[in-house]
Amino acid sequence: MQIKNVYKLSLALLLLISCDKNKTSNQISKPNISESNLITVIFDERDYSKDTLWYKNGGYSPTLDLIVYSEDDDFIVNKIYPNNHLGYRDTVDIKSKKGIVLQHRYHCYFKSLYNFKPGDTVFLKI
Repeated sequence: MQIKNVYKLSLALLLLISCDKNKTSNQISKPNISESNLITVIFDERDYSKDTLWYKNGGYSPTLDLIVYSEDDDFIVNKIYPNNHLGYRDTVDIKSKKGIVLQHRYHCYFKSLYNFKPGDTVFLKI
């Protein structure tokens, strides 16, 4: 009978010790952008001026811009297809712990390279 009482007493003390005086909040806090390893790229609406080949006879040929990125020290190429046609903006979130190099090809011959770090938010008009 005494062993049961000692067991009950020790269990009650264990429960009391494990209780916390401070109440915890039920609110979920927003993560810090730099801690979330996100790079946010906002693509402005396209005007196709850089992505269109114009011919001497007045004709033209719009080309699809190729936007790719790879993480620093990585050879895997990821394609991005922004939906910023016909006057719309598009936002793309890229998860990266190291940072990325983003490449935009246009006119079949030229390309622009951008280097972004986690936590960056950029606005591109391409």
